[in-house]
Amino acid sequence: MFKGFSMKNALKLFGFIAFIAVIGFSMIACDDGSSTSSSINGVWGLSDGYKITVSGSTGVISDLGSWPVRLDASNRGYIRIGGEAFRKLTKTGNLTWSGEILTFSYNTSSPNPITCTNTTWRNCTFTVSADGKTLETYTPGATPATYVTYTRR
Repeated sequence: MFKGFSMKNALKLFGFIAFIAVIGFSMIACDDGSSTSSSINGVWGLSDGYKITVSGSTGVISDLGSWPVRLDASNRGYIRIGGEAFRKLTKTGNLTWSGEILTFSYNTSSPNPITCTNTTWRNCTFTVSADGKTLETYTPGATPATYVTYTRR
């Protein structure tokens, strides 16, 4: 052996290296797939300031934003901060979920096009981008079928 380096020290060093390797491999093996890019959990928003906070199988409204229909829906009691916007979220693939989204019906005729007349729960597909930065919702039951893209906040 090297001068001043005993067999006892060599075994200690080997044991330490083996211990670190076991910890490293354990961390890799325990990846639960909840990394940012494959998780729907978080805060998602639209450019008008509307924000939805998703946790588990539910997304709740955390900011109404400035869209007049949404503000009218709030004034009429159809929606509120803390109320559900997404529900029954179930993972269907690495980056996809199925569930329901709250949609708005509103009067588009004169003189008041911002009158919210109803809200309806519709089946929806939710897809998170591979980089985890956007969430696209697709609502085939809306007329017309609707795609909306939210950005992670």
